[in-house]
Amino acid sequence: MLQARPTQLSGGQQQRVAIARAVVVPPSVLLCDEPTSALDVSVACSVLNLINLLRHSLGISVMFVTHDLAAARLIADRVLVMTGGEIVETVAAERLAHDITTDYGRRLVDAVLA
Repeated sequence: MLQARPTQLSGGQQQRVAIARAVVVPPSVLLCDEPTSALDVSVACSVLNLINLLRHSLGISVMFVTHDLAAARLIADRVLVMTGGEIVETVAAERLAHDITTDYGRRLVDAVLA
């Protein structure tokens, strides 16, 4: 696959290459902006597992930007809910479904995790 052009790779392979490029020299923070948005469920799960593995094995922090609260719950220790460019809520990921207090955050959780 070393000689493959980007157009010859699947979406999941392209994401894995992008992640590999980002961690070849281990960063202190890895920024992932919607890394699974264009992937099917099984490939997205594989990419999320890879990010978690790298997070723990390399000891790096991950800033995971997503609209997918289920994915955020798998990756994050803390979830920050934003609207209009402002953080309106911060909750522990494992308490996401229970500790949301803002109306906007509750609608997000109800729409995705209910």
